[in-house]
Amino acid sequence: MLKQLPLLFFVGAIFLSACGTFEVSIEGTPTSATPTQTSTVSPTLLPQATLLPPTPTATLVQSLTPPATPAITSTPPCDLAEFIADVTVPDATIFKPRDTFTKTWRLKNIGTCSWTTQYALVFVRGQAMIVPEPQHLAGTVAPGEMVDVSVNLTAPETPDVYSGYWALENASGARVSIPGSSDATFYVNIKVVPETASFKVTVDSLAVSCQKSDFFTVTATITSNGPGTISYSFSNGGSDPPSPTTLTFDSATTLTVTRDIPSSVIIPSHPELAWVQIMVSGPNQEIVSDQDALKCP
Repeated sequence: MLKQLPLLFFVGAIFLSACGTFEVSIEGTPTSATPTQTSTVSPTLLPQATLLPPTPTATLVQSLTPPATPAITSTPPCDLAEFIADVTVPDATIFKPRDTFTKTWRLKNIGTCSWTTQYALVFVRGQAMIVPEPQHLAGTVAPGEMVDVSVNLTAPETPDVYSGYWALENASGARVSIPGSSDATFYVNIKVVPETASFKVTVDSLAVSCQKSDFFTVTATITSNGPGTISYSFSNGGSDPPSPTTLTFDSATTLTVTRDIPSSVIIPSHPELAWVQIMVSGPNQEIVSDQDALKCP
């Protein structure tokens, strides 16, 4: 039995050889036949950045302060006025028909020329209120000085609101400019209201005297029952009556009015015309007095 062992060993080797290669390690740890793989990490591709145009570099602009410009001093014109105030008769002052009043304005000379007596206050437009001739300045007004200019006026007969515009003119007739006024004017503004219905007057007397050579002096007394205004005129035979004269009563009182009539109005061939009478026109009545003879007592 022992002689057959080599043969069996030989046969087993052949069989194992047919099945595959094997390795027998007498010492140490068995080595794996599987080859070791080396892991290669592919680089990760980042998204391609969008290329932007380069940001322009801001140019620093230095703020330069321009050199100071010398102040230009303008010279005022020759004729220039500043309206200062209404000295009398404020706007919407109430008057009765035919009331007389004085309107005064205060002006300041802010020009470079003096205002002389050749400068005048003149009416421009609106309600005249019986405008007198241009009112010349009473004296010289130097630059920087103020002056009060006045005009005497009469309220219209019809109740209403009235305005009159005035200006200051130089010696050449040119208006003195006023800042804030497009036409260089200043104005008066009043309100005329009706007379009270109770206002009445009476003619108390009418007398003729010869106090002056070649003249008849006619005197009349008129009494009112309160404040108010009337117009009156003396008329005589053979002549047209003169323009009416305004008479104002401040209260219930009696006033005396006179007129000188030349003796030449007497016509010897017409003695019937040698007379005089007074005519009164008021807001509530009309009075014509009796005729009185034009003769010396």
